[in-house]
Amino acid sequence: MKRKVFECGILFLISVSYVIALLYDNDIFDPFVLLSNNIEDQMNTIFQVQASVATLGIALISLLAGSYKETIYGVPVSRFIMHIRPYILKHRNIILFELFLILISYISIIFNYYNSLITTFLISILLIGVMVYDIFKIFNGDKYIEEAIKEHCLSICEDGQLGEKQGILNVISDDIKYAVDNNYFSRVKKDLNILQDLFIIINNNQSDNHINKFWEENYISICSYIFEQEK
Repeated sequence: MKRKVFECGILFLISVSYVIALLYDNDIFDPFVLLSNNIEDQMNTIFQVQASVATLGIALISLLAGSYKETIYGVPVSRFIMHIRPYILKHRNIILFELFLILISYISIIFNYYNSLITTFLISILLIGVMVYDIFKIFNGDKYIEEAIKEHCLSICEDGQLGEKQGILNVISDDIKYAVDNNYFSRVKKDLNILQDLFIIINNNQSDNHINKFWEENYISICSYIFEQEK
């Protein structure tokens, strides 16, 4: 919830900033930036820096995808923050937005919209800052990614389609078996706990008999697998 409020605040700030910048660029208000004689050189420099900042975002994602293979509840963390996370500013969208901002910067140069160019540059830095913040929290072992993935799994079992629910249960079941094979007992405990939480949600939805039966089959399969490994 806090993340959604944070992202809505950022999007509101971006929208207001562009409206104000366009008002200044169209001489509705006096310019709020100091213009110098070599304004074209300044605009070209800002455009080059902003393009470099956008490229940095792609490099950060490549670093994360290549070096961080951790999974939580069977869901790859890098894939979650890039594609799955149910937020507007997931990293895939930020990269697309950064590329779009390069186009906005180019258009600003064509029309000599200096204030819009500065605004685009600052927004680009802000979005990269959001990405860097997420990546730092991941590498620091922050619990917020684990909680976000857990919330995602629970929301799918509550409101998702049958195939999505089955997919989540299969992923968690496979993760439990992997953890048992490698003696990751704390991981097994976490997976079993969320499996219990999922059962509570599924059990409350009595109209969905298919997923109830599917959950029971998965749970029996997990228990049998654990007991076999203990022999």
